[in-house]
Order: sequence, then structure tokens, then C-alpha cells
Amino acid sequence: MARFYADPLGFERYVFPWGRDLLAHHPGPDTWQEEFLTGLGAEVAARNFDGHTPVAPIPMTRASGHGIGKSTMSAWLALWIIPPLIIQVHEAEVQRHHDGQHRRAVAEQNLGAIAVLAQALDNPSLV
Repeated sequence: MARFYADPLGFERYVFPWGRDLLAHHPGPDTWQEEFLTGLGAEVAARNFDGHTPVAPIPMTRASGHGIGKSTMSAWLALWIIPPLIIQVHEAEVQRHHDGQHRRAVAEQNLGAIAVLAQALDNPSLV
């Protein structure tokens, strides 16, 4: 998954089954989400982080109304950031985590949980 180091949008397009299953009516992230992820990727690339030497933080925000997908964006960013950390901690399992089919299967399994979480965040009465 190293190819997505500075490409969070590419990661989201690769991992989630856009246009199928639970996302049958969603061809991909919304325009503002694509722009945010593209900008974040450019900032990551510009800092050239080597995994050890600290770099400047990336200050990015999004002001908006209710229900446009900010919580979803947070979940996507967590999924994009966490896999490299798992690989570093569990070096013996690197090949398993790099296997694209395995990652896609795990993402599809977790998609239902993410959908339930998003619904709960949008409708607190469900909790």
C-alpha cells in the first residue's frame, strides 16, 4: 500500500467498493472530499516524511453544515493513516497487509460497520 503514501484519494478509491454493494448509489467521494484529499496528499508529498524525521503538521479544516460527510472523512483518514502503522508494528505480517485482495476484503467487511456508525452520527436517536 506504499503507493498511497501521499494519495489518500487513491486509497479511498481503491479500498471502497464505489458503485457496488452498500455504495451502489455512490460513485465516489463528494467533490469537496476529493479536493480535500487531493490537497492533503499534496501536503504530505511536499513534506517528504521519511518515517522518522519529524515534519511540520498539516493544518486543514472544513467548516460546513450538518450531514455533508465530515465524520466520514475522519473515518477515511484514520483508515488511510493506520495501515502503515500496523505494518511497522507487525513486521512479520507485512506481506499479509500489503496484499491488495486481503485489504479490499477487510474494507468490505468493515464497510457495514462504517455505514452504521455514519447513520448513528447523523441520527443520535439511533444510539
